[in-house]
Amino acid sequence: QVVASFSRDASGAVSIGTIGVDTSTVALFDASTAATAGGILDGKVSLKNQTTGRDLDLGTVNATGNTSVAGLTATAAGGVQGATGTAIAATGAGLGTAPAYSTATYTAGSLSGSTLVNGDTFTVTVTLSTGGTQTATATVGADTSNQGILDSIRTSLSGMTGFTYNTTAGGNLVLTNSTAGTANYQFGISGFSAHTATLAAATPVAGSAGTAAVVKSTAALTLADYAVGDTVRVTLNIDGTDKTVTTGPLTAASGTLALTDIATALNQVLGSSATASVPTSGGDSGKLIFTSPTNALRTSFSIKEFVLTSSAGALKTPSTGGLPTAAAATQASAAFSSVTLDNDDHMYFNVQVGTATAGTNVSIDKALIDSTLKNVAGHISGNIASSAQFKLVLDAALKKANITNLNVLDNSGSVTFSTADVGTAAKLSISNIAASAGGDQISIKTIDISASGLANAGATTSDQIKQVLAAYIDAVNTAINKVTSAAASLGSVASRIDMQKSFVNTLMDTIDKGVSNLVDADMSEESTKLQALQVKQQLGTQALSIANQSAQSVLSL
Repeated sequence: QVVASFSRDASGAVSIGTIGVDTSTVALFDASTAATAGGILDGKVSLKNQTTGRDLDLGTVNATGNTSVAGLTATAAGGVQGATGTAIAATGAGLGTAPAYSTATYTAGSLSGSTLVNGDTFTVTVTLSTGGTQTATATVGADTSNQGILDSIRTSLSGMTGFTYNTTAGGNLVLTNSTAGTANYQFGISGFSAHTATLAAATPVAGSAGTAAVVKSTAALTLADYAVGDTVRVTLNIDGTDKTVTTGPLTAASGTLALTDIATALNQVLGSSATASVPTSGGDSGKLIFTSPTNALRTSFSIKEFVLTSSAGALKTPSTGGLPTAAAATQASAAFSSVTLDNDDHMYFNVQVGTATAGTNVSIDKALIDSTLKNVAGHISGNIASSAQFKLVLDAALKKANITNLNVLDNSGSVTFSTADVGTAAKLSISNIAASAGGDQISIKTIDISASGLANAGATTSDQIKQVLAAYIDAVNTAINKVTSAAASLGSVASRIDMQKSFVNTLMDTIDKGVSNLVDADMSEESTKLQALQVKQQLGTQALSIANQSAQSVLSL
């Protein structure tokens, strides 16, 4: 503690202000024999593997400390994968194999005797039920007979797909679905015109219409399983293509989550794919129902998975009324056991989630534990006392490692890792779990990069030598940063002391000047005043003398 100020209050009490200097952070050398002693240059530091980020232990001097992994358990080789629920197929017309379409016949009318001539063009537009249109241009050839013109039209349609075309001597252009019963084609002519002649109006002809398909839960949803803030994710399979929709957070109605809120939230993101509803009365009351558009061309419509996630991001297992619930990939730990980490201790494990091609190293140390549990009542530095506390520490460690798609659940005595994804997209691998009491320890002043020195450090192979040298460089860089920081800290203290000294000196000068003004006379100023008074006195005496000598003259004035 360096004295920086001296003050006295109104009652006369004296106080001294100080500036604190933590010498343990600025000492280069420390002769203390305490276990935690050591300066920047002679203190023991644990070596780190610069590739994995873990403690480097080649069997030489290292610290003692925690050896427990608190029950963490690795997954089997290759990891684990979530399960996909068995899809529920819809019932209703228009599902399964598409119905055969009627032969669509367009009668153009007799073209014989028309004013069409060689070179005239026709535009024919065919609309398909699968979306979009196909347009072709027909050009009349040299044969301008009825059959010749129909043949020109048929030739122009050859680039279109989904139907066959034929002509008859009677003047009819016949369009027929080429894969009736299996393909999703529905067609009709919506445009047919000529440059120099107008044919009969084109009337679109399509296959038979269908009715909507319906798929629903087999029982009513249990309302108590759904809370405000939950999100619902549903995967619908429509004609062999999955469409996954996820609602925003569910809201509340009249103090209780309304069933219709789930349907409303789903409909906001379903678009035209399907319609969701949850009737509040009737035989299907409380059931979640999805209805397809009215379209006979649907070959399949089903619910593939149903997922409920809490506002905290954890998967919930609600009563879904028989809807298929896909499972996340999970890995449960063994029974939790209390652990305490000191300054050199670490707990490590590798995590690989989802589509990641490599594992990410996750590290837990004393600093992370204390920063996470600092507000927990009764927390002891470095200690994880329960599975609930372990969950909080694991959450913090995953966040620090930038792993955002993995949740940790507290099972009151153990913890479980659970992926945010479900089904086949949910993959999880936990491996390389280790408890480290610190790496091999050296001090900066004892680093020896000679062949014998590296051998003494346990480095006997080229790879080990490379690891040790990289760790040495990192340790030296860290020491340089500490020395720089220590110098900056001391410079800051010196500057503060200089500021206090300058302030006190200025204050003393000001007080001295003020006291002098109160006590000491300015002789030059006072002498000048005295001379002025003496002159005034002489002038007064002289005036009085003149007045006495000429009294009558004065009176006459």
